[in-house]
Parts: sequence; structure tokens; C-alpha cells
Amino acid sequence: GACVAALTCVCLALGRAKAKQAATVLVDLGPQALSSLMKVLHTKWTTAHALAVKLAGSVLSSLTSQGGGEAMQACLPGLFAMLDARDAPAQAVVSLLANIAVDSTLVRERVLEEVLLAIDSEGKERGSNG
Repeated sequence: GACVAALTCVCLALGRAKAKQAATVLVDLGPQALSSLMKVLHTKWTTAHALAVKLAGSVLSSLTSQGGGEAMQACLPGLFAMLDARDAPAQAVVSLLANIAVDSTLVRERVLEEVLLAIDSEGKERGSNG
């Protein structure tokens, strides 16, 4: 209920903002917002889950396009840690990481290295998510 309403309001507000203003907000809130959005991925609310994935993708895209290399690097360990499970959040993170790798040469090598490590992982879940 309230989570979906809050995420919807954020999406609507960012959608109505000018692109540069929205990107600035997303970069400023970046790592903190991403942490909260990742928590939403562990809920059973499909609408909130979908909104959180879209917002997380927007945050990561803004961080890469606005030159937030340090902020982006700070976000990666939390995303990589989520690959250790075999669930919907891990699948969402795989998609987010793929988009990061496409959009950012700065992050591409780190993401590729981590994904290859995940594939080689002895852990059944991490290997199948990588």
C-alpha cells in the first residue's frame, strides 16, 4: 500500500521533472536511494518491486552518465552481494548489472569480472544467477 504509493509518487515527480533536474536528484540520492530500493526487492509486492527496479535502473544510469564513478563503485558491492541468492531480487540485479555494463566503460570491466566469478562460483545460486 504505502510503499507502492510512495514509489509511484517518486516516479511521477521524476517523470515530470526536466531530464537534467531528474538526473541531478538521482545522482544526489544515488547510493542511499539504491539501498532502500534494494530492500523493496525483497518484498512480495509485485508493483513495488517493478517500480523499485525501474527507479534503481534510473539511479544507476544517472550515476554512470553524470560521471559519478566513485558513487557507482560504492554501489557495486551491495549489488554483487545480492547475486548470492536465487530469487527475484537476484534476477533483478542481474538485469541492472547488464545495463550498467552496457552504459559504462568505467564499470564494465568490474561488472564483467564479478559476473565471471559468479559463473565460476561453487555456490549453486550464484553460479546460476551469473
